[in-house]
Amino acid sequence: MVNYKIWINIRYFIIYLVCFQSFSVSATKLDSLLLQLNNHHQEDTIRLSLLKSICYEYKFIEKNKATEYGIKGLSLAQKLHNQEYEAEILNILGIIYMEYDDDALALEHFLKARKIFIELTDTSGLSNISNNIGLIYYKRQQWDEALLHFNEAKKYNLLIADSNSYGNNLNNIAVIHRKIGQMDKAIEFHQQAYNIHEKLRNSLGMADALQNMGIIMYEKEDYAKTLDFFARAIVQRQQAGDLVGVGNLHYNMGFIFQAMNKYDNAIQHYTQSLNIAYKIQSGGLASKNLSALAENYAAKGDFKKACDFHSQFFDIHDSIYNLGKASKISELQTKYETEKNNQSIQLLEVEARLKKAELLRSRVSLLSITTIVILISISLLILRKNYLKRIQLNALLSETNIKIHQQKNEILIQRNQLEQFNEELLSQKDELEKQNENLQNQSISIGNALKTIARKKDQITSSMRYAARLQNALIPDVDLIVPKNIEFFHLYQAKDFVSGDFFWLGKLGNSLLLGLLNTQLKGTSGAFLSISANNLLKSIIHEKLETSPERIMIGLNSGLYQIMNCENIIHAFSGVRFLFVNLDFKKQYIWAASSGISWYGYMNSQIHEFTSQNMGIGLTKDICTKDFEKWEFQLKQGDKLLFSSPGSIECIQSEQKIQDIAGFINNVFADDESLGHAFNKHFKMPEILQQDVTLLGLNLLNHE
Repeated sequence: MVNYKIWINIRYFIIYLVCFQSFSVSATKLDSLLLQLNNHHQEDTIRLSLLKSICYEYKFIEKNKATEYGIKGLSLAQKLHNQEYEAEILNILGIIYMEYDDDALALEHFLKARKIFIELTDTSGLSNISNNIGLIYYKRQQWDEALLHFNEAKKYNLLIADSNSYGNNLNNIAVIHRKIGQMDKAIEFHQQAYNIHEKLRNSLGMADALQNMGIIMYEKEDYAKTLDFFARAIVQRQQAGDLVGVGNLHYNMGFIFQAMNKYDNAIQHYTQSLNIAYKIQSGGLASKNLSALAENYAAKGDFKKACDFHSQFFDIHDSIYNLGKASKISELQTKYETEKNNQSIQLLEVEARLKKAELLRSRVSLLSITTIVILISISLLILRKNYLKRIQLNALLSETNIKIHQQKNEILIQRNQLEQFNEELLSQKDELEKQNENLQNQSISIGNALKTIARKKDQITSSMRYAARLQNALIPDVDLIVPKNIEFFHLYQAKDFVSGDFFWLGKLGNSLLLGLLNTQLKGTSGAFLSISANNLLKSIIHEKLETSPERIMIGLNSGLYQIMNCENIIHAFSGVRFLFVNLDFKKQYIWAASSGISWYGYMNSQIHEFTSQNMGIGLTKDICTKDFEKWEFQLKQGDKLLFSSPGSIECIQSEQKIQDIAGFINNVFADDESLGHAFNKHFKMPEILQQDVTLLGLNLLNHE
């Protein structure tokens, strides 16, 4: 890191020289203008032009001086009845007040200038002043007024065929629409701006439009389009040679990939941005990327690389902090301002040069010597003041360095703790693998089923999408199972790729058998549980020919308990809510048992709710009938039943803002249309699911 500190110090030294040279050029120009003004006493257009130029130059250096000469110029313009200069000076003064956050005074000057530009029919001036007024209202968050004046500026630029400014107006309008939440309109105006800059072959303008559209897509959480816009913006900035912009875009793309947990892609873009930061010698950009790389490697579990990048980050942070505190270079670079002492020196130098010119003309050597002595005295005082400041800064830097070294030591301690924790995790992993192997040897009673589940588990863990396809494959073929005298409706929608819900449908003799299962497990664990429950139900019903809801409930509990313990995921398992129904479609008689799932029946034109407050099954080895609710009763033609996983109806209820859910379900059941058509008519599926939704409906038609 020694080499890096060397080049970072050289970089800031070069920046200081460039900025000092630029400031010196500006000061030289001011000196020249002030000398001309001092020598030109006639109140005419020449003096008016000098006052306007001095006002403009001072606006980057000192507000008070800028406003002083601006007010003098404004007074002379009014005296000479020169409306063109009057409007231009009013505009400059408005910009000065706006930069120093005096928006009310700025708006007053802009409106006066606008009135004059209208009288002069100065379209170019009206374009600039309309845009400036729009900026004032933008700062005040008065979006309608800002939009009105940005549109005026766009109209004037269209009249004078200033395509570049017209494109910038479109971007300003797009920003307003984005602020008021009209994202589609914002995209539309940014696209128009992009098309204009594309015709002008303005790569930077195209890049700005693409980057703004990418930001809107990010706010809409459409990360794929965000990345596409940013990638296209990178191409345009590369063509324009804008390495700073390219580096920042790579950093932004890395940030998005990190938010998507795609750490390899994030590391790739952060690395490219870091290389550009080194190339352009940008310590700030390098510091951000080093910190981000450390976070991503830590997320991947590569703690060694994470600690290495953290160490590099603190080295660069140390260099930038020390240089920033010592010289205030960053303020000189970004604001084009100097410290008040340096401003005072420059003003004294201007006065000294004016006096020197007068003394040279009068050839009075005594006054020249006196001036030189004064300048030397002032320089010595300034040097002494700077020396005292340097001592204070060195003390502050020493204290800061001590704190930074303490932070480094803390990080090293944390690094050692992480490595120790990693070793403990590896040890625990080995021990768990041994325990898992022992448990597998003891699972004789479910040998073949366990092998099938293990194979499916391996497939599920390989891919989340594959797990979702496996779960969808378990959905029964309703047309082959449900008899003709029963109308069956089902709505099965997962919040994510894999649902925590699962329903089972089968037929044995005259019995239509229906099971509904709900669990908090998601992802591959949820798919694995669905497969396990499906296999257990098949084994209990088709192999053992069991149709009693009570005994099926007890058998499923025992099987799930063994599987969850054997697969070592019991720590994430909070039980299964389960409902099983046996409907004799010949006799139209129903037996049902439920643990944690409530359901509804529509009989005799009334809604009946059958509730179950039990906690679920699968958490204990054995359960008894008190651990679940049981029902049995006679049905008749026209009766309707609704079974839903916990929270499904509440999810749809929240979307439709329904207060009386029982009354709402009664209206659905009372609909004369088919059950499926009634559900599609009355239930509106939310665009964004807050949880899994599973609804199963039965309608008893005529006897077969």
